[in-house]
Amino acid sequence: MDADAAIRAGVRGIEHVTSFGTALAEPEGTSKFKAAIGDDSAARHQLRHWLWSTIDLDGSPRVKPLVDLVVKERVFVSPTLAVFEKRSGQKGASESDAIGFANMLKFVGLCHRAGGKVVVGSHTTAPHAEVGRAYQRELELLVESGLSPLEAITAGTLNNAQFFGADDRLGSIEPGKLADLILIKGDPSRDIRAMKNVRHVILNGIWQRGPN
Repeated sequence: MDADAAIRAGVRGIEHVTSFGTALAEPEGTSKFKAAIGDDSAARHQLRHWLWSTIDLDGSPRVKPLVDLVVKERVFVSPTLAVFEKRSGQKGASESDAIGFANMLKFVGLCHRAGGKVVVGSHTTAPHAEVGRAYQRELELLVESGLSPLEAITAGTLNNAQFFGADDRLGSIEPGKLADLILIKGDPSRDIRAMKNVRHVILNGIWQRGPN
């Protein structure tokens, strides 16, 4: 199902920016993509970047209606950009892969600037992140896509809590909410890379013992 049809059917959140591809690409490209993954689901691993490389985000008449729909229906967008990161010159990445990923970044920025709710999701690992740092890499890529560092942090805290329907007890520092906190060395509101510098964790108001 294309993303726009899923949203009209009542889906509240779209996981993976690649899920928007078939709603944005030219019909011929979309048909080719769907036929290939219909025969072999694993074909998506290569073809999704190709499909995104064919999308004209500046000129396609499908872009604005889809973004407007995301905003109107208050759909949460969880891009998981870190999973799909492919750059020019990277081993095993074609120029088409790099163009496709650049378009993914750009589309997330379009959704954000239009007023869409971006949240932070990640996998256990990501190609450009150290083990255990996929979430932090996702924050960095959201900033690259156009969110400010503080907006990216909000996407990973309050917006995420709203997505899970748990913002009455999570997502912000307020009286009555759970004391689930991390203490960072540095100022991530100025440099999002500081989010890697976790020094202390408080879970349910209890200090957690670190590795040292």
